[in-house]
Amino acid sequence: MIKRVVFYSLFVFIIAFSAGRAEARRAIITNASAQVTKQQIILFFQVDGVFTSKLDEAVRSGIPIGITYTIELFRDMKGWFDEKIAVWAINRTLQYDAVRSDYELNLGIEKTPIYVKDYEKAKALLVSFDHIPILSTSALKPGMQYFFKVRAQLSPINLPHFVDSLLLSRAPWDFDTAPMRVDIKLEQSSGGEQ
Repeated sequence: MIKRVVFYSLFVFIIAFSAGRAEARRAIITNASAQVTKQQIILFFQVDGVFTSKLDEAVRSGIPIGITYTIELFRDMKGWFDEKIAVWAINRTLQYDAVRSDYELNLGIEKTPIYVKDYEKAKALLVSFDHIPILSTSALKPGMQYFFKVRAQLSPINLPHFVDSLLLSRAPWDFDTAPMRVDIKLEQSSGGEQ
């Protein structure tokens, strides 16, 4: 009898934990592209599937969430290992302020937070990179091939100890996307506008 109870309890725990991990794998990077202008390389992308019902519930109850976007620049070395040139980490956070009845966003680029009343708009701002200048074109050698690898993951949040201990090892809404390759198309000449 005790063996059955232990077995069923373990089975339910594994299923519940697996469901949270399966839900966590839904987030993917989409609509990724790089635009080359005369002076800079501009990156565009968004992350779909981040917000689950559990994450929505957590944000609306005031738990802060953060997403770390990692952007790596590589030189494409045909027939050899690609050369990593630079890495950027951009941290964005979202938190509901019950006193002000709005959402505070730190987008990692501007130093001052943005306040938004609409939750859907706050979510869209958190997961969209639209027209983000990343790099000067003068930093790249014309004629070489380059690409970005973009990745997003939930940032660790320092929760109160009693809440943190209830979540065991991972929050049920945790995610980490697979890296997305974004090719950079430079002109063969001096890196002019395409």
